[in-house]
Formats: sequence, C-alpha cells, structure tokens
Amino acid sequence: MLLCLWACAASTSLDSATQETTGIDSAAEPMSHSRDIQPIWTTSCAHAGCHEREQGRVMSLEDGEAWDNLVDRSASQLPLYDLVQPGSPQGSYLLYKLAGTHNDVGGMGLQMPKGKDPLSDEVQARISLWIAQGALP
Repeated sequence: MLLCLWACAASTSLDSATQETTGIDSAAEPMSHSRDIQPIWTTSCAHAGCHEREQGRVMSLEDGEAWDNLVDRSASQLPLYDLVQPGSPQGSYLLYKLAGTHNDVGGMGLQMPKGKDPLSDEVQARISLWIAQGALP
C-alpha cells in the first residue's frame, strides 16, 4: 500500500484517494520541512536513544539540523540511496526505513522509529508527498 502512496504522491496531480489519505489539497502551497515534517521528527524521532544531538554518533533529527542531515545525503546503511532524494520517493531510503521495507532494497537495521510503533500510513504518505514535491526546507 505504501508503494502505491509513493507513486500517487509522485504524480503531478493528486487523486481523491491520495487527498483523503494525506489530507493535502494538490492546489495548496507545497509542503515544507520546517512546517510540515519537522514536527513528525520532533515527536517521534528526536529523543534519547534515537536521533538526538547529544547522542553524538547518530544523525540528529532535531529542529534546525534534520533537513541538512537528510536531504541529498547518502544513506550510511545503503550508499546507493540518498536518505531523501528530492522529487523521488522511490529513491529515498528514509521511506523504506519508515515502512520497514529497507531490507528488501539491501538495507539493514531496524524499522524506524526505533522502539516505537511505526508511523501511520497517513504520516508516511505526508513525508512521501513532501519528498515528491522537492523536499523543500
């Protein structure tokens, strides 16, 4: 189902099913990381034992750092992919990690967010749409 959402989000116009899933009108202003995506990282990922700055060895997804750490950066677990490749949900390793399908493309490790329930299909579709729209800051 998530691959369908990626394909739908990558199209230039959203069909009604995708609008219902993402809650986003195709005529609306494009999504931005700071407004639409950072709150997801802040709530689900930027905490102790996951992607906080203080941990040192792990990439921070904290406010002011996450976009730079994700967009156009090679995935350390699978360097053939960028973590976020603007305009290409299918080329963005982050989406495979969120969906738990990262092993299917040669990745490794655990599904994100680590130690929590997976992000909902709606939230994953929003992230996919942000990437399809160009992963704006």
